[in-house]
Amino acid sequence: KSLHFKKCFLGTDGYTLLNGFTTTDFNTTSMAKAVMERSDVKYVLADLSKLNKSSMVSYAKLSEIDYIISDKTNDELLNMCNQTGLNILN
Repeated sequence: KSLHFKKCFLGTDGYTLLNGFTTTDFNTTSMAKAVMERSDVKYVLADLSKLNKSSMVSYAKLSEIDYIISDKTNDELLNMCNQTGLNILN
């Protein structure tokens, strides 16, 4: 609990408007949540193929992340980001 990060970069197995960012196991989720709590700015690396894919465990709502770094964008991703305040970098 004594750690602090200016930025964190997280991965995801999928993301949806309903479930947010998801992973396949509880250990990854626990670590992601702990890092997020101690970070000023939060990034998730997620290519467009993970849009509307959902894994077993959610670790963050879309609105809890500052930036998504994606290889491409489309109208659906842009609308999702506009609804949640998530910024896109590509």
